[in-house]
Amino acid sequence: MMNILLATDGSHFSQAAGHFLTRLPWPSNCELTVLSVVDKPELLGSIR
Repeated sequence: MMNILLATDGSHFSQAAGHFLTRLPWPSNCELTVLSVVDKPELLGSIR
């Protein structure tokens, strides 16, 4: 089994990586996980 992780932050480069992955011929036993990252620095100040 092949596992692929696509981490995306909404940037142009992340979108390009996602587009690239959609154009590849994947085997049937392939699993893709998408991790979306959101930049929220104001939340970090409340964690101690």
